[in-house]
Order: sequence, then structure tokens, then C-alpha cells
Amino acid sequence: MKYKKIILGVALALACFSSLNANALTETKVKKTETQAAAPNVYWTDGYGRVSYTTNSIISPVVKIALKEFAGDMKAVTGFDAKEKSGAPIQIYQLDQLTNKEFSAVEKLGAPLHLINTAKDA
Repeated sequence: MKYKKIILGVALALACFSSLNANALTETKVKKTETQAAAPNVYWTDGYGRVSYTTNSIISPVVKIALKEFAGDMKAVTGFDAKEKSGAPIQIYQLDQLTNKEFSAVEKLGAPLHLINTAKDA
């Protein structure tokens, strides 16, 4: 009787492993066949120069590192590094470091900052 339980247990374990592998293969095949559409209305540059962005006056070291990575990515895409420039079309804000003036400027853009800042995971 014990041998039957052991054999049955081994058979069930092998069945579980084989079904997990089949699921993994199916999921990878599905992911490979999905197509990703590019955003049609996003323009990183006008074709004549660098991608430019603005930031708020106080940013943390983590954001500075992210901006360096962004500059490198833009160089890979456009051939030019992204540079910080006043009045640039891309505006990057670190919400926990905004001054009152910057906060009101972002609110004028229509962004629901109070909903974002007061969320549980903010």
C-alpha cells in the first residue's frame, strides 16, 4: 500500500512539472506574437536639434541619475544627448520637491496633483 502511495505521489509530481513547463512555453509564445504599436503623437525632437527638457529647481540625486540615463537613451534614438533648457517642451517634475510656485504652475497644466500626492502609495 505504501508503494502505491509513493508511486502515485511521484506520478503527480511529474505531471505538475510537465504542466508548468507547458504553461511557460505557451506564455512565451504568446508574448512573442504580440505586436507593440508605437505612440503616434510623440515627438522627441523636431529633427533639427537636441531633445530638451526642464526640471523643477530642486531634484534628488536619483532623479539626476535618471536624467543622465534619459540623455543616453535620447542619444541612442536621435543621435544627440538630451539637454536641460528653459522653456523646453518636455517638463519633468519631482513632485515631493516642488516649490509653491512650481506646484501652482503644474496645477495650471491640469494635472491632479492633490490626488497623486495624497494617494496611499505616493
